[in-house]
Amino acid sequence: MVIDAAPVRERADLQALQATDPVIKPFLIHWRRGHPPNKVERSRESDQVLELARQWRRIREKDCVLYRDVQMPPGRKTVHQLLLPKALQTEVLTSLHDNHGHQGTERTTALVRERCYWPKMRLDIDQWCKECERCVIAKAVRPSVRTFMRHLTASKPLEVLAIDFTTLERASDGREHILVVTDVFSKFTQAYPTSDQKAHTVVKILTEKWFYTYGVPKRVHSDQGRSFEGELLKRLCQLYGVAKTRTTPYHPEGNGQCERFNRTLHDLVRSLPGDKKRKWPQMLPQLLFAYNTTVHQSTGRSPYELMFGQKPQLPVDLLLGRADEETASTTPDDWVKEHQDHLASVYVNARKQLGAAAEARERRQPPTITSILPVGTLVYRKNYGPGRRKIQDVWESTVYQVVECLDDVGAVYKIQSCNKPEQRKNVHRSQIRPITEKGALVSEPLTASPPPSQWDVIPPLESEIEEEDSNDSFSPGFVVLPNVPSQNRRNSGEMETHPMTERELDSDAPPLDTGVAHSTAPRTARERPTISGKGRDGSPVTGARAGGCEALTQKHCRSTL
Repeated sequence: MVIDAAPVRERADLQALQATDPVIKPFLIHWRRGHPPNKVERSRESDQVLELARQWRRIREKDCVLYRDVQMPPGRKTVHQLLLPKALQTEVLTSLHDNHGHQGTERTTALVRERCYWPKMRLDIDQWCKECERCVIAKAVRPSVRTFMRHLTASKPLEVLAIDFTTLERASDGREHILVVTDVFSKFTQAYPTSDQKAHTVVKILTEKWFYTYGVPKRVHSDQGRSFEGELLKRLCQLYGVAKTRTTPYHPEGNGQCERFNRTLHDLVRSLPGDKKRKWPQMLPQLLFAYNTTVHQSTGRSPYELMFGQKPQLPVDLLLGRADEETASTTPDDWVKEHQDHLASVYVNARKQLGAAAEARERRQPPTITSILPVGTLVYRKNYGPGRRKIQDVWESTVYQVVECLDDVGAVYKIQSCNKPEQRKNVHRSQIRPITEKGALVSEPLTASPPPSQWDVIPPLESEIEEEDSNDSFSPGFVVLPNVPSQNRRNSGEMETHPMTERELDSDAPPLDTGVAHSTAPRTARERPTISGKGRDGSPVTGARAGGCEALTQKHCRSTL
């Protein structure tokens, strides 16, 4: 990338380009006559020409070239904005966006406003930034993509077991890894220190520490780590009749229960005295007992009670004499009946609490994406190449195609590479960015032409100040300086203009992004469309889609959320 200034043109070239421009040329006819178009002429002019006519007293001519006078804070400096012909719009936007750091819509607009003006330029700048190939590959989507939340749920203990590894500072005995095993329904959790994250370590701990102590679960859920995806764990699950599921790649939220406990565990270990932090493996049983015997917010019960069917007895209960308060059952049968009744009541309440907690999480984090991508949609996949990825592109340049939606809310998709269809992957919606077809960069009229009757009586022009965008300090405001009309214009019955700011003129334009503009689909410099609807090689641009991956050959696609 080269930091470049706006292109320099001779005044004779600017005059010639304005004289042949499809918008400025009709306006020049009226300008040379010295008065705005009349009622009949206005009905024949385009909306862009009428936009210039409404700003008649803002326009000035210098050396046969038309400008628009505005004032920009700070200091209300007067700026002469060149009325930019369409033939130069692509060149200017390339210089001020592509060759000037690929900045977002707001910053690019500020650069353009300091130099030139054309009707509906805000819309064109926004579209240009969104259709910049380098921007879409290199920048992340804001706000982050969130689909409807799906929760890993269970209806009773040992129905689903979630497992994950976390790593702490190396302990005095050399161990630094912890295998976390959580019962999804009861939240009962055990953590086992290990010296590695190998598959045989996982199998040994699951068998000896959990299966033989608490029982065999119906399903084991994990991420796609090597230690969980190997043949050894697969054979263990087959031996015990346990189903095995996994998250989509690079989406830890799919195993959110273990991830959340990891954060809690880190806090518990961090709270240890300084002289005991290096001995955290010896302190884990005490920390886990404290966690499991405390009421969990999602269930309203302690994990211990939901797992074993009775409230835990803590050392303080012996101190307070609470151990003998409950009457013991006279026979084992009576105890079993009381135990079953208690469990039934506890499980019902826990399920209600879990459902309410899930709904509360959904309300706190509403989805930003609600539609399901249709089969055949072309997408980019998030780039997870090696290295620190501080300055790497956010998205891969390889294009994929949606093959199947794997759930009913559009959260997980099966995609395949357009170049190698045999390569298929299951990915979360947040890991892909759709590419949609794109037509020529032609701005639609911001407002329809008013009926001739509305032009008969027009209030006089007053001082006009464009309000600053509070969301972006780089969005300048404007004060329009009306030129004093010449004597011949007064005598010709000059049309007065609306007291309208530039932002009002662009009132139908979409709101500007407050951050960096993100955007688009692949296209080459020669194939990038101009404002006039033609490619840089002069060929016309069409928005037709060839269908499937073949559409990429046209390089006329735009990326959306």
